[in-house]
Amino acid sequence: MSILRKLLKSKIFYFLLIILFIVLVLLAVRQTTYKPIQVVKQHLGGQAPYLSVNRLLKQVEINEEQVLLFYYNNKNNIAYALLEKGILGYKLLHASGELKVKSNVIPVGLQFGFYNKEAGWVGCGVIYDDSVAKIIIDDNNANIINADDIRLWYLVGTGEIDTDNTKIIDYNGNDIIH
Repeated sequence: MSILRKLLKSKIFYFLLIILFIVLVLLAVRQTTYKPIQVVKQHLGGQAPYLSVNRLLKQVEINEEQVLLFYYNNKNNIAYALLEKGILGYKLLHASGELKVKSNVIPVGLQFGFYNKEAGWVGCGVIYDDSVAKIIIDDNNANIINADDIRLWYLVGTGEIDTDNTKIIDYNGNDIIH
């Protein structure tokens, strides 16, 4: 009888197969228990300081499948990461560079990125000017939120977007030059 047949008939083989299955299940369960910020730290921790996570600023549920994190990086500037929920936990779709927490030069910090072979896009930033009421990008109204006395904006979508077609509107309905 060949060695392979003996191995398949042995109890040791099935015991090792069961152990392997248990290890794989435990690894999958461990991955699904990671919080989104832990996934970002794991993926970007050894990267440039402008991507590394210092602390979470705000977590936003975009929909049932996506979560957007605004966080302070290791230079205490603001960065963001878009993650997708899956069966085995969160998957990092896109991470940004950084924006200063304060600016007297520009009314709004704007950053855009693409993911999934440019099928999806995300725009995020910091609103520096208190007179900003709306941000409209290619006829899409951005969401404006507050976190730690900082006004942030975001917009997530699929398909094409013309980021050059961006309007920043004040509370009187006037365009703010950017």
